[in-house]
Amino acid sequence: MRVVIVENTDENMTALKNCIHSLLPNALVKGFTDGNEAEEWCGEHRNEIDLYFGNWWGTTEEFDTPEGSAVWKYVDWQKKPIVICTGDEEQFEKWSIENGADGFIHRPVTLENLRDTLEELDI
Repeated sequence: MRVVIVENTDENMTALKNCIHSLLPNALVKGFTDGNEAEEWCGEHRNEIDLYFGNWWGTTEEFDTPEGSAVWKYVDWQKKPIVICTGDEEQFEKWSIENGADGFIHRPVTLENLRDTLEELDI
């Protein structure tokens, strides 16, 4: 399984990556904190990604790159991955699902909430 993570901090990315490796030990995980780099890489591998995690920066944060929750929508996927968004605010869960995400995890991501989400999506 090939997994992509787009998070806003190295700390959030590392925490999610560690949880993924605990639950899916054979997964190949590629992580980004720069949405432009993630979009370019995903475009180059648009038929190889099985699971995509994209964060929402939040209403008070400003970044120079697209947020992870938007990057997956910019890629011309040959095979659309399963998309799980992560974020801190309740309003974003609704937005994520309405805009095509398959699941949502409230941060902080833990083994328990990741396991529950993966089970709900039959992964």
